Amino acid sequence: DDPINSVLNYGYAIVRNTIIRDLVCAGFYPAIGIHHEGPFNGFNLADDLIEPWRAMVDVVAHEIVSSQTNLSREQRRTLALVLHNACFINEEKNTISNGINIMIQSFKQAIEESDINLLKLPDILPVEKIEVISE
Repeated sequence: DDPINSVLNYGYAIVRNTIIRDLVCAGFYPAIGIHHEGPFNGFNLADDLIEPWRAMVDVVAHEIVSSQTNLSREQRRTLALVLHNACFINEEKNTISNGINIMIQSFKQAIEESDINLLKLPDILPVEKIEVISE
């Protein structure tokens, strides 16, 4: 019933589902996690990899939170657009959606080559909208 948690949970779900999609596309079985290991959670690995992205959802959620516990259509739309916000990963500005894909691909490469230094994680920057998305 907490409006802040409602907004955060919705935003995290959007990012988590993007991570799940990219993990499956990269050939991962997302039920097998690194730190998360709940036997009834089919997405433990996604829950491990969402952590560096939470702050970006937090910023957007903070901007739209109100005293309502039910999210309006416009608030849900704003949260859904978090994937189009800018992030800095691999020394380049990308959308969060592209950044997640870069992270997953680098995670795969780090595993294949047994080199954790190949893992690319996002830098936390002030949120700014990318006006033109070419995906």
